[in-house]
Amino acid sequence: MKNKDILHLLSREDKWYLGGGNRLLWAPPFPLHLDTPGFWDEAHYYNYELKPLFTWTVLDEVGREIKLRFLRRRWDPSCLTQEFEGTVCGTKTRLRLTERRSILPNDVALSVVEVNNPTKKKVRIHFVAWTTQEHFPSKESVWLSDIEHSKGTVSFHKLLRPSVNPHVEIACAFSQSSIAILRPESW
Repeated sequence: MKNKDILHLLSREDKWYLGGGNRLLWAPPFPLHLDTPGFWDEAHYYNYELKPLFTWTVLDEVGREIKLRFLRRRWDPSCLTQEFEGTVCGTKTRLRLTERRSILPNDVALSVVEVNNPTKKKVRIHFVAWTTQEHFPSKESVWLSDIEHSKGTVSFHKLLRPSVNPHVEIACAFSQSSIAILRPESW
């Protein structure tokens, strides 16, 4: 009996939502930033709205943004794969970037990016992962506390209080790592 690739059979181009089977769910009903990198549209932790999670930007070697153009997406229950193309400023070098977004079972939103440079020219780029967070302590609707930075990770507690409900405190952490893989020319 042949093994069937179930995820391939379930893949589609018109879906985008992700969940790891636990408390975190990324399923924006009307996404505004679906064609941009990362998780910029709202997610939900239980029924509490978290927005935004994070995004990432690519810079050239002197710090100029490489504008990315969305090409296509493919969804399956395990990940959302999106492809982008960007031209390095001042050159004709066009990079292809493939992002795979997932929500892990331990409520971690993960974005893995692969860069393909089809030319033989060396290109130095910088990835910047970033977020913005609402902070309105005087309104007592959403605010941050215990903000720390240690060993490349920013951590904080986000306190949410929708309407008159008791507030909920969510521990958050934000980190970036990179791995460069050099492939032989024959690949």
